[in-house]
Amino acid sequence: MKNGWNYVLNPFETMRSFLLTTHNPDNVMRILIVDDQPKVRAMLRALLAGMDLEFDEASNGSEAVERYACVSSDLVLMDVRMPVLDGIAATRRILASDTGAHIVVVTDYDDEDCRREAMAAGSRAFFWKGDPMALRAYVRQLAADGFPDSIN
Repeated sequence: MKNGWNYVLNPFETMRSFLLTTHNPDNVMRILIVDDQPKVRAMLRALLAGMDLEFDEASNGSEAVERYACVSSDLVLMDVRMPVLDGIAATRRILASDTGAHIVVVTDYDDEDCRREAMAAGSRAFFWKGDPMALRAYVRQLAADGFPDSIN
């Protein structure tokens, strides 16, 4: 507030705040699933079925950045290797616009170099697609307790 007037410095942020408070009246956790494989996105939805969740999907990192900018998700499940824009670069871009974004990597690459790269980009956690129950437990914990900084 300046001189008694409210200044809207970023009208996009005002609209985003409006959407976030009006679109989700029941405080349902919103999850953005980002993977270039439709079968993997469907598997992740099925894995998390039964929880009070709302899903959105993106098939590459560029699409994820765009979708997150419209209505930020509570949690982003991000694959690493995708066409157009990879998950590491998408993670950096999302976090550049929203430092509070909660992004976790879900990938086929269960190696230490990939984990280090994902965590350096700002991912809060790293999950291997070969162990889906660990991801399910993480999401269940978030839904029940809120958002920890990292559990792995």
